[in-house]
Amino acid sequence: MTYEEKYHELKELSHSDNPEVKKAADAWLISIGLQATAQLKVSVFLLDLAIKNVKGEIYAMRLPRK
Repeated sequence: MTYEEKYHELKELSHSDNPEVKKAADAWLISIGLQATAQLKVSVFLLDLAIKNVKGEIYAMRLPRK
């Protein structure tokens, strides 16, 4: 998939009826937008990770603090 196709898929997920999916997709889109304000473009790999995270296929690992 191209960058544009993955970005479009993430935008579609932000219109989900599932509030958890919508919230996660919106958070990713906000972070991607903040990168764009600094003239930075996220990679296709990061978009793929974002989509997988929003769909619940991968999760952020939480490490215990010492």
